[in-house]
Amino acid sequence: MQITIELPDDIASQLSEKTSDLTRKTLEALIVEAYRSSFITHAAVSRVLDLSDEEVDKLLEQTMPPNTSNQNPSISKQIPTIGQTFNEIRQLCAEEDFELELPPRQDRPNPLMAEDVSF
Repeated sequence: MQITIELPDDIASQLSEKTSDLTRKTLEALIVEAYRSSFITHAAVSRVLDLSDEEVDKLLEQTMPPNTSNQNPSISKQIPTIGQTFNEIRQLCAEEDFELELPPRQDRPNPLMAEDVSF
């Protein structure tokens, strides 16, 4: 797929002055954001940008927002799902002999009440 981006000439000139390869930087920005939004995998980033795993980790580390820049890239790329987080909470509650009470749903069944929830 090829994507075309329309920019006013003056802004395109300013951006071109700041980077030697505007096309590559635009592609990197798009792919990194797709990765952060969990639309694509680490392997897909590597494939699209033609980078090794180490180069992908370095790129992601360099482009991390300031509040997450101290995280290990291998940890930050594995954001748990809400289901995984809920299972972890249930496990912690069981280990601490704490009962997690969920109110019953009135409008539809609550699948999180099932004993063998798998995500």
